[in-house]
Amino acid sequence: GQDRTPVYIHDRQLKEYFLPTFEAAIEEGALSVMINSGELNGIPVHADYDILTELLRNELGYDGVAVTDWEDIIKLKGNHRIAADLKEAVYISVMAGIDMSMTPNDYSFTDLLIELVNEGRVPESRLDESVYRILLLKKRLGLFDNAVTFEDNDYSAVGSADHDRVNYETACEAITLLKNENNRLPITEGGKILVTGPSADSHILLNGAWSRTWLGRDPQYDDTEKSTLLEALKANYGDRIEYAPLASLDSLFASDLANIKRRSSAYSEVIICLGELPGTEIPGNITSLELPQAQKDLCHGLAEMGVPMTAIMMFNRPRLVADVEPHFDAMIMGYNPGDEGGIAIADVIAGKVNPSGRLPITYPRYVSAHLTYDHKWTEAIASDFSFSAYKPQWKFGDGLSYSSCTYTDVTLQADTIGFEDTIDISCKVTNQSADYAHKEVVQVYIADKVASITPSVKRLRDFKKIEIEPNGSVEVSFSIPASELSFVGVEHDWILEEGDFELHLGDTSLPFYLKNE
Repeated sequence: GQDRTPVYIHDRQLKEYFLPTFEAAIEEGALSVMINSGELNGIPVHADYDILTELLRNELGYDGVAVTDWEDIIKLKGNHRIAADLKEAVYISVMAGIDMSMTPNDYSFTDLLIELVNEGRVPESRLDESVYRILLLKKRLGLFDNAVTFEDNDYSAVGSADHDRVNYETACEAITLLKNENNRLPITEGGKILVTGPSADSHILLNGAWSRTWLGRDPQYDDTEKSTLLEALKANYGDRIEYAPLASLDSLFASDLANIKRRSSAYSEVIICLGELPGTEIPGNITSLELPQAQKDLCHGLAEMGVPMTAIMMFNRPRLVADVEPHFDAMIMGYNPGDEGGIAIADVIAGKVNPSGRLPITYPRYVSAHLTYDHKWTEAIASDFSFSAYKPQWKFGDGLSYSSCTYTDVTLQADTIGFEDTIDISCKVTNQSADYAHKEVVQVYIADKVASITPSVKRLRDFKKIEIEPNGSVEVSFSIPASELSFVGVEHDWILEEGDFELHLGDTSLPFYLKNE
């Protein structure tokens, strides 16, 4: 829940887990990079020559523009305390490898840099490097041949029907059904549906931060022509919907709750829409992932009615729900799905959309239990010395649908695989439902049984999202280069080791041996 906190990352971990995404972006032609605002191993990244020059330029071969984040050179003095004054901060950051300072309302950087060049502390050759990169960026964008202004561009697609469609489809693909006891969802037949909670009638909680404003908290920018979740539910269920707020994000309306509880027999379903205030960067910091007490009390209070309950969770991050989860028959992770997300969630609840999202995180159960799916074996040791300490609320990759599928004929083409070979895998996935087309995320995990660097329990190596017609089957295949099983060894080089591995696909596990041949 904290932004810009110091982080300590071993060089091996940095190279194996964090660098590959940046390498891929550079290979795809990224024209600029923004520098991280935090500090790595005690050195602010804006001041780190090893990161900005040795790694970014010399190792990765990047020739694009490196731009600071907002006022981060200034923060080398006031926040990080590694520069006595702003002039020293400018010197440190430029010599570390910064090309452009993001301070559009302050020209101190320019003035002080000129002073440093005139004093001979910053060589003109260093200035030439950054000027070249900035000019190269403009050339690559074609600005020397056709200089354009903001007015020259056509932004009519922004907020268009096409964008709305993409927003809706993306939300439908992402929304994750995490619990559905006794097939409580979808809600079709029945009586009155009580809708309550702080995110039920909020555009802000649909969109989150970095939407219409930086923090995403100002309702004056809401597009009221878009449907909140409440409005979308009313469109699907008409006068079956009864709305009572009962709580804000952090306050319980106790007297209203008491009145509702006295009328419990009037409702056949309760939908509680949980949420958290949008937040990003420092203003988004929180001291605990616990769900606010007011929302817990709302769940506890309504559970006393004995009416089936569904939770909709519109969170920026995984707020802890372990003590309210038992109250619910169904739980949906809505994330911040955007302006069309209210309609998408309502359509999932009504069964117009078969949910197919899968969790992109490991959802923690407890405040201090943040193990990820690819944890080490020692991290799973419980107090009784069994390997049972890994007990998240929901696992990475979890998600339910209104249909189910089976995996059969899971095969490995070979049980001994050479370093230069591919790991060829195939299976058949069958939709067991006659009513719904089924979308399945087929996930391939591989476990390294013994390695010179302690191996993870397992790691995701490939996945595909497929769609299967009712009662249909789809043959799925993967071809994973054996080199994908390499890791950064003791000498900080990528290495591949012979040994035993295990494939995990669906409920099937298959052993194979990796051999240097």
